[in-house]
Amino acid sequence: MLTQNKILVQVLIISSIIISQLTLSRSLMHKMNLQEFAQENIIKELNQNPLISSTQNNYEIIEEIFSQKLTEYTTLGYFPQIYESSLQAIFYALYILEALDELDKVNQTVITNVIMSYYDDTNNIFMDQYAYRYLDIDFSQCYYPYTSVLEINCFAILSLNIPNEMGLLNQQDLIDFIWSCYNPENSENGFIGQFYDTNLPNKFKIATMDNTYFAIRTLDLLIDDWSVYNDEKSRVIQYISGLQSTNGGFNNDNDITFDSLCFTMFEPNLLSSYYCIKSLEIFNAVDSIDITNFHQYLEDLYDNSIHSFQICNFGMPDFANIVATALGLELSDITGYSGVNRNELINFILTNRNSLGNWDASTYFKNHELIDTFQIIRCLKESGEISQLTLQQKNQISNAICRLYQQYNGFSLISKDYMSIDLINSIVTSFDLFNQISELDIPWLYNLIQECYRDLFECYGFSGCTNFENFNGFRSCPIEYYN
Repeated sequence: MLTQNKILVQVLIISSIIISQLTLSRSLMHKMNLQEFAQENIIKELNQNPLISSTQNNYEIIEEIFSQKLTEYTTLGYFPQIYESSLQAIFYALYILEALDELDKVNQTVITNVIMSYYDDTNNIFMDQYAYRYLDIDFSQCYYPYTSVLEINCFAILSLNIPNEMGLLNQQDLIDFIWSCYNPENSENGFIGQFYDTNLPNKFKIATMDNTYFAIRTLDLLIDDWSVYNDEKSRVIQYISGLQSTNGGFNNDNDITFDSLCFTMFEPNLLSSYYCIKSLEIFNAVDSIDITNFHQYLEDLYDNSIHSFQICNFGMPDFANIVATALGLELSDITGYSGVNRNELINFILTNRNSLGNWDASTYFKNHELIDTFQIIRCLKESGEISQLTLQQKNQISNAICRLYQQYNGFSLISKDYMSIDLINSIVTSFDLFNQISELDIPWLYNLIQECYRDLFECYGFSGCTNFENFNGFRSCPIEYYN
């Protein structure tokens, strides 16, 4: 017969494993009652795992969970991590799957319901945990790109358009919200990340091109006639053209003290240039820029020996060079730059998929995130080159997306094989408490932890998760590690 203490230990073990896998940020945890959180996710584990029956006693449930963890490790070579689902990740995943003609690999009704679960009927906007993080940003600490309230809503709208579910929304409400994020100030006639208000902190009022690009792209889907907005359109074109720097590339914003796109690459860069030129393409206004100067910028970034692009003139060599090559391919097409070997650019992209089936951002920094494969697939599709992928390759890529990034019914920005130190700690502690530590591959776990130790630029310590071959952080700033 189990003692009361033994039962308590078992319940704590279950809660420890489940809570550690979800790795919710501290800002989320303090909003939830811990006991309710544990109960809710134990039920979720029971519902999601066919191996576990609700009629089993505590001892049997623990045994089944341990057995499942060991089976997962044997099958996958790692303990899969549960990460926060987001509207950004859902859009990336759906876009990739649709581009590959593999959309049938997800239940479109279920994914539509997941998207709509983020809709706030009171304010008529979508909000996920990343949007709340955006509103909590402390600009003296760090800024996280791509996840403003505006962009989150654009991701939701663009996602619903893929399974043709736009009828679920009041399109005028969406149009009104996006225009409410337009900055009317003369030097800042782009879009900011939330409702524009003169009382906002100054940096929240800075228009950025990632916000502006997704706003324009989404408005182009929602409105039939841009002539109603001729004045705003002209001002946006003028704003974008003014972002072109003297070296030909484009900045993501007008403030040199504000890293609004990525703190690991300098502006101007190919991604900020992509947002500018693709926005102008929607307006049929690419000729408003200095094309000759931009072509010189592309020439400076192009490596004609291996036929690839660097992401920017300065910074770490080969940072995001696979993504940069995809961006360079499409930007060369749009602006008519002929100084590249187009076939070799495509070959560089296609031959640099990783062993998982998708792409890392770089040939040197071996990190894989959903944003990497999304940006590469998007450029291949927009350049008319998605057919270069064979049916087998499309299947491998789509399988990797669903296997690594699908979380319950949504998708996460980073993949399940990035095991957090929290998860390793909880698994080891739980197995040890239950006298099953010998079941674990201790040397493998020890090596994983040892490889997390960093001595970089006089910063000493452990990274938050495993699997970094060359540590450079995550481009998409997942909420579990950036908060």
